[in-house]
Amino acid sequence: MEYSYLDYLGDLSDILEDDLDLVDIIVMGLPRRTYSRPNYSEEMDPLGFFRRFRLYKEPVLHVLSQIDDLN
Repeated sequence: MEYSYLDYLGDLSDILEDDLDLVDIIVMGLPRRTYSRPNYSEEMDPLGFFRRFRLYKEPVLHVLSQIDDLN
């Protein structure tokens, strides 16, 4: 999703309610936008997973568990 400059200004006016908010933005920066990401390993069946990623679901989950063990 792309935002134009006018969309950005509209969002900025929603954020700014008073001068203290402006000072906070100058000091700390604009608040980050967060998006929820789907968990494809839970939402997709093995065939749908393979069609989307061209990888088999079980080996991917195995590699992810190995990576998680390193942390």
